[in-house]
Amino acid sequence: MNAWKITALIVFIAGFTLVVLGGIYNPYTNVVDLPSGGFRGIGFNMYAGEVVNYHLTSLERFTVYIMNSTEFHKLMNNGTFNGSYYTQTGKNMNLEFKAPQKDVYYIVIANFNSQSSIEVDFVYRKGMSMPLFLGGSIIVAISIVVLLIDLYGSKQVNKNRVCPGCGREVSEEWNYCPYCRYELRDDKK
Repeated sequence: MNAWKITALIVFIAGFTLVVLGGIYNPYTNVVDLPSGGFRGIGFNMYAGEVVNYHLTSLERFTVYIMNSTEFHKLMNNGTFNGSYYTQTGKNMNLEFKAPQKDVYYIVIANFNSQSSIEVDFVYRKGMSMPLFLGGSIIVAISIVVLLIDLYGSKQVNKNRVCPGCGREVSEEWNYCPYCRYELRDDKK
């Protein structure tokens, strides 16, 4: 295997990794510990139209809010939970949030329903990251083209011909057929 093929293969693997990270596999898992009356906000930098899927579970009831950065800063300054895009209370939730515009959005997990500390298993998966997916796709396509060009070129270089004297396959580089001693250099144009 020559250097071009190895390089193209490495580039292909890197590009494919970007495709996978951007479009297929990007989950995040965390356990959130919440004291009674406490809450925790987790921020996501999102583009307009980007989608995040959340899965939250606990043995105790908890409340979830989704808000933009302005409302989150109001919450941190005033303690008010006004202006949420989404509010739900329960023990097991599957949520999907689509960002209306580019901003940092916060999912706020609150323990307002239990007199003791609780743990919430928090898993999220972002929708396809277009820059990673497109960049990886382009890299994969380029590496495939480079491999095809290299394979086609190597077939042209290694192409042998047939001896007119005996009909056996001979190398383009030979001047005489090793089988019948036919002079091949006159046939080279």
